[in-house]
Amino acid sequence: MSSALIIDNWLLQDVGACLAEGLDSGESSEIQIRRRQNAHRYIDVPRAAVQIEALIALLIDIVLRDSLLVDSGFTAAWRRYKKNLTPLTDHGLVRAVDFRAAENRLPEVTKLIVDQLCVTRSLQEVQTLNEEGWRESRRLHDPYTSQIIWGTAGMLGRSHIFEAPYSGHPLRRRLIEQTFMSRTKRDVVTETLEWMKSERMRIYEMRNEGSVVRQAILVLPPVVIDVIEEARTADQLIPVALQMRDRHRKLREWLKTIQIAVDSEDAKTIASYRKTLEAVARDIGREIGKDEETAPRISLEIGFGLPSISFDLTTIDGIRKRFGMRAILSQQVFSARGEASLKKLLNMFGEKRTRLSVSVHEYLRVHGGR
Repeated sequence: MSSALIIDNWLLQDVGACLAEGLDSGESSEIQIRRRQNAHRYIDVPRAAVQIEALIALLIDIVLRDSLLVDSGFTAAWRRYKKNLTPLTDHGLVRAVDFRAAENRLPEVTKLIVDQLCVTRSLQEVQTLNEEGWRESRRLHDPYTSQIIWGTAGMLGRSHIFEAPYSGHPLRRRLIEQTFMSRTKRDVVTETLEWMKSERMRIYEMRNEGSVVRQAILVLPPVVIDVIEEARTADQLIPVALQMRDRHRKLREWLKTIQIAVDSEDAKTIASYRKTLEAVARDIGREIGKDEETAPRISLEIGFGLPSISFDLTTIDGIRKRFGMRAILSQQVFSARGEASLKKLLNMFGEKRTRLSVSVHEYLRVHGGR
C-alpha cells in the first residue's frame, strides 16, 4: 500500500460538518502533556480552527495521495454529508476498508501503542479506569480521552499491520506530536511537506548581529493555496482539489516513487531523493543569502500584524528556468505564504474580520497550518 494513507472517519466528519453547516463557534478540548508534573490537562481550543486544520489536511491528501483508507465500521459518522464528500468516494479516492481482518493481531499491537502514548501517570490512570470500565460494564470512565488515546492507538495499530502510513484527526495528531512517538511507517509525503515548510520558513528568518530570529508566522502548504485560490466557494474546495490532482501529478508520482523506494529499501533512489532536496535547499540559500548588490529585492507588507515577504521577479524567473523535480520543488517553496489565502478561505465561511477568524488564524499560526 505504498501510495495509500489511512485517515480517520472523525476527520471526514469534521470536514463534512464545516462544509455543510459552517464553522462551529464552540470549543474543543486538546490534551496537553505536562511532563515535569507527570500529568496532563485539557485546554480549550477553537473548534472552528480544528475544523479548518482538518480541511487543510484533507485538501493536501486529496492532491498528493493515490488513495485514502477509512475504517468501514465507522463511516456513518460522515455519510450524512454526502453532498460535500461524495465526490471523494465517487472518484475512488476515499475507500472504506474492512479492518476486521486484523482483529486477531490488533489488540496486542494497540496495547503496546497505548503504553507509548500514556507518557504521564495521569494518562495511565485514566486509561486503566477506561479499560476496567469497558471490561466490566461496557462503559467508559472518560469517553473523550478514550477517543483520543484508544482511538489513536487503534489507528496506529492498523497502520502497522496494513503497512500504510496514518494521518490522524488534528486532536489525535497533537497527542502523537507531544509524546514524541515515532511513526509506525515512514511517510515520504509528510516528510517532504515538513522539509518544504522548513525551507519556506527560512525565507522569513530575521538576522540581527549574527543571530537568527524565526517569527511564529503562518505558512500554508502551497498545494492548499492553489486549491483555495482556484475555488470561489467552500462547496468548490473538494471538487477543485480533485481537479488539482492533474496539475500536481508529477509531484505526486515522484513522491510515490520515493515511497516505494523507501518500502523496498532501494538505497540508490533514496539517496537521489536526498540529493534533490539538498540541491533545492542550496538553491534557496543562494537566493536568500546573496550579498547586498546581487541579492533579490524583498518587499514587506503587513497582514494580520505580521510581515509578508514577496520576492523580486528576477528571483522567481531564475527558479522557473530550472527543470524537472528540482524546479517543481523550488517553485513550491517560493509560493506565496498563504496569508491572503487563509483570509479568502475564512471569508468563504462568512468569517471576515470576525473574532472567530482571528482565533482560527492564531491557532494555525501556532500549530503551523498542518
